[in-house]
Amino acid sequence: MAQRRILVLSVAAAMACPLAHATTQLVDFNGRNGSSTLTTQLQGNESLLVNTLVTSSPGALSNEVLFTVGAGVTSFTGGAAWEIGTAAGQDPRLVGVNIDIFDSSNVLVASDAAPTASNGFAVSTLAGAIGPGSYRLVMTGTGVRTSSMDVSLTFAGTPSPQAPAAPSGFLQQSSTIAAPLGAGETVLIDNTVIGRTGALRQAVTFTAGAGVTGFTSQAAWEVTGAADFGPRLGGVNVDLLDAANNVIFSDVFGTLVNGFAVSSFSGALDPGTYTLVATGTAFRDVFLDVSLTLTGAAVAAVPEPESYALMLAGLGALAAVARRRRIALS
Repeated sequence: MAQRRILVLSVAAAMACPLAHATTQLVDFNGRNGSSTLTTQLQGNESLLVNTLVTSSPGALSNEVLFTVGAGVTSFTGGAAWEIGTAAGQDPRLVGVNIDIFDSSNVLVASDAAPTASNGFAVSTLAGAIGPGSYRLVMTGTGVRTSSMDVSLTFAGTPSPQAPAAPSGFLQQSSTIAAPLGAGETVLIDNTVIGRTGALRQAVTFTAGAGVTGFTSQAAWEVTGAADFGPRLGGVNVDLLDAANNVIFSDVFGTLVNGFAVSSFSGALDPGTYTLVATGTAFRDVFLDVSLTLTGAAVAAVPEPESYALMLAGLGALAAVARRRRIALS
């Protein structure tokens, strides 16, 4: 079926973008089936972050990262969060997720556990013993609509003597979506930042078009412990502002589960211009996902060209995904 999509995405690579010589190594996947190999060993007190955002098509998802653990590493901890939306809605929905780590002999080393659903997200944990060697992180599931998932692994053991990597991503950024959005369209803030600390502010300004009567929104961000080394974002607040910059809705905190915090909010909304704003404080690396889906009466779509707008801004991501026709669940 034809669909109109406006995409503002700051990750230039089509599939994966690993950072070399880093105390934190990042891989970004923008497709459902991809593989990335990290050439720099992961040492003690270092982290692997995998950010998946697939807006192009639903279907089976299978992405993998090949990585090497250096001498002195003894174990790892981590977690994952992915948006599950609702079966009847049009917000992002990734289901049937499984996250595994295999060694070089293809023997299963660990799988994610204790998946918990809250505020439109599922969250699971990853932990276990691990020694020097080569491994494969495999993430599978089914993207019913847009797929949004974050996975982090932090390794314990002898710290690396290498210098920290240069910071990447942006704590402060904003974007404006020019074309009006209708019912069933989703605004996404998908933000990953490495090596920057301080105040965070991510903002997307958009126009709700004819037929819009309300919205639903949910958010998840990683808050590993103060003494840990994984991502830690605190004091998060998600607001919806009107055209006069008045706060008209704010998120309601849900729970803290498996190292992630989740929140949600919803309400009535008239056609007009609004800004979705997420703020907080970055104490270490940042994993933050926010989605806002407009509800109401759908307006007949006008066919659009198959090429869509793309803006490059850095490794943090602000994404707005426009209306998609209803997709029957199989």
